Amino acid sequence: MLSFFKRNKILSILFIITVLTIILGVFLTAFFDKTLNEEITFHITQIVQYIKSGNYNSQILFKNEIKNNTIYLLFMWLIGMSIIGIPILLFLYLVKLLTLSFEIVFLIKNIKITGILFSFLYVIPKLAHIILYFFLLNHAIRFSIVLIKMIFFKKSYNLHLIIKRYSFIFLIIEFSSLLVTFIETCLMPKIFTFII
Repeated sequence: MLSFFKRNKILSILFIITVLTIILGVFLTAFFDKTLNEEITFHITQIVQYIKSGNYNSQILFKNEIKNNTIYLLFMWLIGMSIIGIPILLFLYLVKLLTLSFEIVFLIKNIKITGILFSFLYVIPKLAHIILYFFLLNHAIRFSIVLIKMIFFKKSYNLHLIIKRYSFIFLIIEFSSLLVTFIETCLMPKIFTFII
């Protein structure tokens, strides 16, 4: 496994950034002021109450999440096809990681013992999305680096082949995102009702 990360420096750097950002997100919650704590707690409580009530519409949830995830993934994919894409992509990814960290901490804090199991199940599809973003980010950064090398260092690449491969990867990730979203919006809420 170490040899894999040595050969894939971008993946290694992204993995380290991912772990450090999640840890940072957990520690940052200790420094939130009272107002922010109350706002996030209210948001988390609303999620739990919404699931408890059973009044959610899985189809609407699924459509909304598909739309949001597709827009996000498409934006990442398009930004990857530019020489200024790397900082924007990293920023978008870090925001997702921090948001996930905050949600987990506040879930555990607010629903106590059941919060641990609920948070674990809640985080599985979220983590699956993060993994998909992670792999798309990796390929988007690689594409940006190829463009930078072509424009500024006059290096030669088969751009048509690279775009074709990059597009194929996007389609695989988008399909995987559809599957994860279905699990998250249609199956998970039914499981949650037995826990909370």
